[in-house]
Amino acid sequence: MSVRISASRSGAVVLAVCLLSVGLALAIAAPAHAACNWTVVSNREPQGTSGTLDGVAALSADDAWAVGSVQRPSRALPLAEHWDGTAWHVVPTPLNHVKIREFHDVTALGPDDVWAVGTEIRLRTGVIHPLTEHWDGTSWSLVNAPDGGAARGELKGVAAGSSGNVWAVGYREVSGHSEPLVMRWDGTRWHVLAAPPGDALNDVTPRRSGTIWTVGSNPFGINHALLARRLDSGWVTSDVPPRVLKAMAWYRASDGWAVGYKPGPHSAPLQPLVVHWDGSSWIESPTPELHRSA
Repeated sequence: MSVRISASRSGAVVLAVCLLSVGLALAIAAPAHAACNWTVVSNREPQGTSGTLDGVAALSADDAWAVGSVQRPSRALPLAEHWDGTAWHVVPTPLNHVKIREFHDVTALGPDDVWAVGTEIRLRTGVIHPLTEHWDGTSWSLVNAPDGGAARGELKGVAAGSSGNVWAVGYREVSGHSEPLVMRWDGTRWHVLAAPPGDALNDVTPRRSGTIWTVGSNPFGINHALLARRLDSGWVTSDVPPRVLKAMAWYRASDGWAVGYKPGPHSAPLQPLVVHWDGSSWIESPTPELHRSA
């Protein structure tokens, strides 16, 4: 008996069984003159596709975006979903069979002006580069992002004050160590700008005053948070005890919030963290105590 297995375009596995008159034997290929009875054998269901959403932005009740990644056996692909007021729909993004791409955050200025940032990994070399893509109202397109001369870099957060003032933050590795990465889109191209001292940045918010706030971590100890604002004179950092800040949002100049986590007791090593900006300083805001039943 000769067995040959091949995959059809639809993904079904076709099993060809050729009965040879000389007896039962397993062969690699059947003789050209052998009589074959073809039988389609149902294959296993395709492996489940998993995915995550890491960033969201909304323009109105019927226009919102959420981004993340789809994890497939071969590689990860960027995931962009759009809310039209009734349902979420997956919107195609540029594909590349030799690169892994993931989105980490998104910001929206208008129905035809949306930015998503993340990570791009080249399969052959394993080199990691920042990823930026833009939605023009019709389709997503890749926009070249500089790596700042780093061997590795990722973008974790993006926010915009206007179409010519888009900010993206993350980290890059230079000479074997990590440092914050700050990029700005001026309406024509991305520029790498001076960053505050630290290890990595997770989120960014431009204010109408021109001040840029960002949160992340610094290298002055394990899990020390970084809170920094960019003024005309440069970056000014705030002193924050050991903890990690992941995201921030603003209501007005004297009312900002940043969230993350901090060390807890031995039995619960991590606890939620909220800090509030009152216009002059950051103050920790108490959060409810966590219980096993929560």
